[in-house]
Amino acid sequence: MKKILIVEDDSLLNKTLAYNLTSDSCNIASALNFRTAAGMLAETEFDLVLLDIKHPDPAVFEDITGVSQEALQKTLAYLRAHKKRFWVRHVCVPDLTDTPETVRAVRKMAAGAEKIELLPYHTMGVHKWDKLGLNYPLRGVPPLSQSKLDELNAVLNEEGT
Repeated sequence: MKKILIVEDDSLLNKTLAYNLTSDSCNIASALNFRTAAGMLAETEFDLVLLDIKHPDPAVFEDITGVSQEALQKTLAYLRAHKKRFWVRHVCVPDLTDTPETVRAVRKMAAGAEKIELLPYHTMGVHKWDKLGLNYPLRGVPPLSQSKLDELNAVLNEEGT
């Protein structure tokens, strides 16, 4: 049975991914942060690790997440050093994480990843924040257009940069 570790700080998305990946041939484990993931990686042999890079710049990463990028960096270093299979996702948020420079830096930071996937920012979760009475930090940010995502995927797939 294959073992997959999902590292995702959004608990609803974490559960959704786990539900969608669960099958008779897969055993799914979830971590809500990189510190927890590091402990799980030390104790369990996983066939694949799924994780996201919010932003490659440590200062911007900390502004976005409220935590240091250190645990992510250590997790990536561990995965590479132990030749573990991993996939990286990066959400492209207009005017925050959607520049060609950011995508190139994500690609560099994700060196060794079997797959890097760019995901378009969307506003489908705003109602969840409203329902909880929480301030949605990206309120007013429009969804990323398909043409912009296509442009960024072209940058991701550039050779020699």
